[in-house]
Amino acid sequence: MFFNDRLYDFQATGLPDPTMDVALLASLRKVCPPNLDSFGNAVPLDQGTDFVVDASYFTQIRMNHGILQIDQELTHDPRTVKLIRNIARNFTPFGPSFARSMLKLGNVGVLTGKKGGEIRRICSKIN
Repeated sequence: MFFNDRLYDFQATGLPDPTMDVALLASLRKVCPPNLDSFGNAVPLDQGTDFVVDASYFTQIRMNHGILQIDQELTHDPRTVKLIRNIARNFTPFGPSFARSMLKLGNVGVLTGKKGGEIRRICSKIN
């Protein structure tokens, strides 16, 4: 689980992440028990429109509904807070830019076999 520590033991405090909205915390704790060993339980990063690329995600992280800590930190960092606010208010210019970025990323060659890379069976572990 990539965010379980935010729910139960944030930065080894024994407490949840104080930046996480309490209603989201309660909801996630129902789906993700404290000692979950498998990746069987999944939650969408966008709690509103999880299959649509829109402003919903950015609006949610502004309300402390970010699932991943790194996403939530975007709203607490003075270097990115204005950008997140602007995207949440007016997603139109961001959408095409994001699509172009994803196309570029899709064209990055994956290193496999003799090229020095591997496709991991479990993302968090080297095969």
